[in-house]
Amino acid sequence: MDGDLVQDRSPARRSSLGTAPRPRVLPGLLLACALGPLLRPVAAPGQTIAAAVVTVGEADKAAAAEFSGIVDAAVVLRRPGAPRDTDAVMGQAGREWPEAYVVVFDVADAVVRVLRPQDGLVLYRPLDADVARNSPYTAALAAAELLDLAVTTPLARIAAVPPPPATERRPVPPCWALGLAVGGTSVVGLAGDLALVQPVVAIELLLDRRRSDWFGALSLAGALAGLQQRNLPERIGIGPRAATLDRDDLILQATLGRGIGPAALLLSLELGFAFTRFTVREPTGAVLDRARRAAGWLGLTATVRLDLGAGFFLQAGTGVAWAPESRPFVQGSDPVFDAGAFQLRGHLAVGWDSA
Repeated sequence: MDGDLVQDRSPARRSSLGTAPRPRVLPGLLLACALGPLLRPVAAPGQTIAAAVVTVGEADKAAAAEFSGIVDAAVVLRRPGAPRDTDAVMGQAGREWPEAYVVVFDVADAVVRVLRPQDGLVLYRPLDADVARNSPYTAALAAAELLDLAVTTPLARIAAVPPPPATERRPVPPCWALGLAVGGTSVVGLAGDLALVQPVVAIELLLDRRRSDWFGALSLAGALAGLQQRNLPERIGIGPRAATLDRDDLILQATLGRGIGPAALLLSLELGFAFTRFTVREPTGAVLDRARRAAGWLGLTATVRLDLGAGFFLQAGTGVAWAPESRPFVQGSDPVFDAGAFQLRGHLAVGWDSA
């Protein structure tokens, strides 16, 4: 089991770690760390060496037994979770095992490895496949030479990693942006005979869309010079007449939007004030009647906004407005321009914002 002692201290088969003559190092050993002036000795003379032995398969146990008999070291069997994964064995040995060296036998892949977890040194020796299977002593001897080389190889001094360079703190962009839009809006009375088209100009203050897909906006819009004319029927004693409706709207909007790629969906709650002028004239131009009204209304509008690049956008939307105090104008006994309490609104605009 893990931690079993398999050492055989037969004096006839010691390596250079003990009293036997030191064998010549086999060629082809590859080092995983650089040697040079930054290195220092690993162990003092006479220091006892402890090595963990890892066997990948059943065929490796014979080589492990031979190895324990030819090295003058404390040899302990270890069973890692992934014996063929050098990085995993190195990490587990560094965290959990007290031995300074790890010897891995892998007859199936015809290779032996020696690891030094203290500094990440990896030595390995490829073997002839037939020799590895038929001569456990050859694999053990190769491992002993690698261990001897690992013991005498100076320990790499790991250089301190310099701290990352200080990065310049970039100013945080403002969370707000300004926008301007121009376009047109239409108003149609759902239960009346009002139909207007008005040019509109709007300015808006919105949360920067670069910070989140969701954003909000406050805007102020002016819809001006909505004009509608109608000829009134003649009555007894009253000649032909022409009625004119002239309407301006001031609109406050609170908007919640969500960006979806280059587009955005907006839902706006509107508070509007309509300023209406009603005039009746004779064919000669003389004014027969004149009236003014100011009334408030509430609206809900859905809008799609498409980003055109460089801050420009195109938007279109539609909604419903409720004007509780709406009533028709009356000239004589004729009701004129009945907008109705509910009105359908639509708009189309192009604009630019600083976001």
